[in-house]
Amino acid sequence: MAVPLGIPTLSSLRAAGSRLAILMIAAVIAAVLALFGVLVLIAALYLWLETKVDAPLAALLTGVIVLVIAVTVMLVGRLASRPPSRRYSAAGARSQSAAFADASIAAAMGDEAGQAAGAWLRSHGPHLVLAAAAAGFIVGVSPRARAAIWRQLQ
Repeated sequence: MAVPLGIPTLSSLRAAGSRLAILMIAAVIAAVLALFGVLVLIAALYLWLETKVDAPLAALLTGVIVLVIAVTVMLVGRLASRPPSRRYSAAGARSQSAAFADASIAAAMGDEAGQAAGAWLRSHGPHLVLAAAAAGFIVGVSPRARAAIWRQLQ
């Protein structure tokens, strides 16, 4: 019996489910690693501040900095989730057609670059995750590595 076009088969649904499960597991692992990296960075900030000020003040400053970053992320997320305003003027409509032409060129270039970057990331994904985890571990464990990075940032 032939399956009509456009109707997924059971095997294609299983394959899609497997891919989705793999992506979900990878996302959870990436989130845990990112959380670990943020915690290491917070600890490094506290340790660095402790060399400059007393321990209680270093803890207070670290907490305040983390809260300011959290509030900033929340505000940016809230602004990004708002629908765009719909205020248009005649002059804006004329300049908007030129902007759309420029935007379509930029979108095409961005699409090609995004596809190339996506292909590279897909082919090097496991290596990138291991490299990021190793870098986070080294920076978290080695005071000399943190000092070298700090010297480069100054």
